[in-house]
Amino acid sequence: MTIATYSIGKAKKPKINHDNGFLDKFAIRAPTNGEKIDYAIWYAKLEAAEAIQNIPFMPKNDIPDALAAYRHFLKGSGNRRWFSYERYVANDPGGKITLKNIINDAAEGAIYLYRSKLTRAGLPFDFQMTGSALTANEGSVYFPYPATENWQKAIGGHNLWVSADIHVEKNPSGIIHFIEE
Repeated sequence: MTIATYSIGKAKKPKINHDNGFLDKFAIRAPTNGEKIDYAIWYAKLEAAEAIQNIPFMPKNDIPDALAAYRHFLKGSGNRRWFSYERYVANDPGGKITLKNIINDAAEGAIYLYRSKLTRAGLPFDFQMTGSALTANEGSVYFPYPATENWQKAIGGHNLWVSADIHVEKNPSGIIHFIEE
């Protein structure tokens, strides 16, 4: 049984509902002088934190992705922010667990789709599939919340989905193999 729901077809981003944070709770207005001062203080703290990255024995010297996210928060003007999920997977235990489980789930999804909808297709056979949205959060054993402070602050709880190009073939012994391409 899979966690995501998979469908056959080209990669298609599933519908993911995002909240609007606190933006819907307050009317848009110009910042006060006090808020401008607070912004300058937080911006200076960001600059100081960036300056001490990788310096031994300094506090918070290993949060580059969190700082990049915070810089975007302060200066991004609502634009999209791109980051490396591969970096998350390589540097956070929660990312490693998420990758392992999403690969296993997608493999089960590919087998299920083939067996339930495509078994009449001759082999070798190729198809594409997309999964429904999944959530990485504190309540998930399969897709946990990031374990490191860096990634907790950089991405925190988040949504993910997977798509794959699948190649199905039969080996000389008659065993069917599924290969993600």
